[in-house]
Amino acid sequence: GADVLYAPALKTLDEVRQVSASIDKPLNVLGTPLADHSVEELGDAGAKRVSIGGALARVIAGALIEAATGLRDRGDLSWAGKAAPSSEINRLFAQWADTPEAVAR
Repeated sequence: GADVLYAPALKTLDEVRQVSASIDKPLNVLGTPLADHSVEELGDAGAKRVSIGGALARVIAGALIEAATGLRDRGDLSWAGKAAPSSEINRLFAQWADTPEAVAR
C-alpha cells in the first residue's frame, strides 16, 4: 500500500536506474550516498524525490568544528569571511515567517 519506494541505501546512478525500472511507484532516494551527482542526474536516473536527511545539520556542524579547531589551534579567523551576513539571515527569516506554512505552525 505504499505510495513511494524509499531506497536510502542506493550508492550509484546504475542502482537508481535498476530499482526505478523494477517498480511501478515513484522512487525516493537518500541524496547523501549519491552526493557526487546532481538532483537532475538523480531524476534522469529515475528518482522522483531526493531526501537529504540530516545532511544540512551535519554540514553546519562540520563548518563549526573546522572553524573552532582553526581558531583554537592556529588562531585562524579566515572562517569568518564565509559567514552569512546578518542582514541576509534576517531577510530570510522574515520572508519565511510571512508564508502560510509558517503561520500554520
